[in-house]
Amino acid sequence: MQIRKATINDVKNIIEVVQSSYKVSYRGYLPDEYLDNLAITDDILEKWCNYLQKYECYVTHKQGEIVAFLMLDDNKAIKIFEICILYVKPEYQKKGVGSLMVDYVCKLKQKYKICELWTMKNGPSTAFYEKKGFTATSEEKAWKFDIPIIKMIKRL
Repeated sequence: MQIRKATINDVKNIIEVVQSSYKVSYRGYLPDEYLDNLAITDDILEKWCNYLQKYECYVTHKQGEIVAFLMLDDNKAIKIFEICILYVKPEYQKKGVGSLMVDYVCKLKQKYKICELWTMKNGPSTAFYEKKGFTATSEEKAWKFDIPIIKMIKRL
């Protein structure tokens, strides 16, 4: 598996990774009707094209197939970067792909002091991030459907 910067040509495959991951990882957390109706529409394509232009984005691919997507934002002035999005296709979850991507960006941004992210409180990713060295902070806010999310940080 290889990691590379995402390009605008990857947008449909990225959306497929995100939506397939949503449908599996958030089942039981988000409403079934919402998950069952996820689709690639023109407005979704436009939104993701804008993300790719605004943020630092990476994909992991295996033999040309995009299997994971990660999006970063950073604040160079205070040496903090954020993992905004990390999704792995369901068939590649729990196989080290997410770890590979987190390790990659932490090494890439090693001159920064802190990596931060938001994840669902008591959700499916909390234990994963703890294993990667992140600790939960007391910061919490509402996400989709008012589901609570927490901020986690890792000192580099």
